[in-house]
Amino acid sequence: MIESMEFQSERHCIRIQAISGLVFGLFVAVHLGNSLLALSGSSIYDGFQRNVQAIYQHPIVEILLLGFVLPLHITAGIVRARDRRQRGESQPTTIVRIHRCAGWFLVVVVYWHAAAVRLPSLLYGVWPRFDGVAFSIEWMPMWFYPYYFLLAWAGFFHMLNGTGIALMRLGITRRALGAPQLRALGFMAALLITVSLLAFGGVWFDVGTPMDSDYARLYLSLMEKFLK
Repeated sequence: MIESMEFQSERHCIRIQAISGLVFGLFVAVHLGNSLLALSGSSIYDGFQRNVQAIYQHPIVEILLLGFVLPLHITAGIVRARDRRQRGESQPTTIVRIHRCAGWFLVVVVYWHAAAVRLPSLLYGVWPRFDGVAFSIEWMPMWFYPYYFLLAWAGFFHMLNGTGIALMRLGITRRALGAPQLRALGFMAALLITVSLLAFGGVWFDVGTPMDSDYARLYLSLMEKFLK
């Protein structure tokens, strides 16, 4: 009886994790697509961002995503990780380890990243658009190049592999992507993310003077006040 209840609880947790992951995955996909538009220049990047922000930054949508869907997904993942340890699960495959490491990395940084992006707009009416990303890279390239790369790649891989697993768990498809496909797509994503970040860094075209942007001035003034 107890084993049956535990099995039902695990199935319920898997279903919650799958559905919440698919919902939040749409949000991640839009963000990643926006990042790739950096190659087209700041006007196209900013124009797309303004359009989609009208949807995902609507108060109701934003509260649901960051206050309900994402915490639900994280909680389900933590519960399942605890259960795996208690069962003494065998050594996972390399793809599974990468998927889980990407997930834990995102758990650590996602709310910090959301605060850095949203608080300036909520409190001061300043949005970190193309010139905001370009500013951070020009200001601290040794930190922000790897940070943005890891954030984007971890988000891509966890979303891609997680989507396949979720669809399979929900009975929509029969199988998830195999290791060869995931490795190939992960490598392609790494190249595209790198090329896009170099666009923010002014390698492919002139990005102007991002240190003079509204976001840069606000960020540096707040840093100065904080460090006093």
